[in-house]
Amino acid sequence: MSQTNVRLPNLQVIVDGLPIVGVYEAEIRSNAYLGADSFMFRATLSSSDYGVWTTLPIQIELQFCVDEIWQSLISGFADTIEVDAIRNNIVVTGRDRTAIFIAAQTQESFQNLTSSDVATLLCGRHGISASVTPTTTLIGRYYQDGHTRSALSQHGRATTEWDVLSWLAQLEGYDIWVAGATLYFQPASTSAIVAVVAPANCLDMRLSRDLSIGAGFTVRVQSWDSASQQGISAQASYGSIATGTASMVALRPNLSLGDAQALAQKLVSQLGGHERTLSYETPADLTTMPRMQIQLANTNTDFDGVYMVYEVERRFSLRHGFTQQVQARRPSWTISSIS
Repeated sequence: MSQTNVRLPNLQVIVDGLPIVGVYEAEIRSNAYLGADSFMFRATLSSSDYGVWTTLPIQIELQFCVDEIWQSLISGFADTIEVDAIRNNIVVTGRDRTAIFIAAQTQESFQNLTSSDVATLLCGRHGISASVTPTTTLIGRYYQDGHTRSALSQHGRATTEWDVLSWLAQLEGYDIWVAGATLYFQPASTSAIVAVVAPANCLDMRLSRDLSIGAGFTVRVQSWDSASQQGISAQASYGSIATGTASMVALRPNLSLGDAQALAQKLVSQLGGHERTLSYETPADLTTMPRMQIQLANTNTDFDGVYMVYEVERRFSLRHGFTQQVQARRPSWTISSIS
């Protein structure tokens, strides 16, 4: 008699350090969009359980088990609680610790600090560990170059700490995200291919191409160099569009020609990455995460190739098991520079 391998997924929700019982459904959404990861779970509720939800803030951790391996997939704080008094169940939603920086207002300029200093300082204020790659440029230099308009809100000095960190990451060419109780602020990098995805091992798969992007476009960056009193213009194109036909114009203050060219290349790469997208559903694992690269194979189309994962949504329920929906984009194919 042959033996069939059967997965036995399990879920545990930790509330303020203690596991709770009665959880029968959960969702986790992880992303690479410079936003907070989020979670939701449903649990049965008795009158004796309600005291757990009265002391604020409420710290939540969701742990999953596949093949006897437990792993924490998100840790953060509850945002909302909804009680169904008839059916005696509770729905809790929340976000990871990115939400701490999103909620924190600041009017500081940080002029005598570097970007990595600011990241470390803000983490220290909130008791969050910092995995930060050092930078060297003082924030005041960015202000001097005319970039303050990007750092602060348009009509005032108040902004959030997450806006500041995201802005600094963009200036440094860094990536930024929070996992568990650690903020990561480090150079953007491309990981090795971690998995091969094919129709045969998916529950569902959708391939999409934006033909308006595929037809090709050009981005022109225009600026004014205050030091030389000269206008700056640089272009980059995607696909086979005719040279000099601008589909998009970006205006930025005080850029050098090199900075303008780099920005044009970056914008074209970001937009071009939306041309081909991949969405697929599989039994959930504990390893697929945003920023990872995957290889799409065996579709017998020109969609086959390397994709970057941008979003993973995992769903657990006692009725339907443990599955995940993955969204990925294919890096832009052809970028040509035009100075």
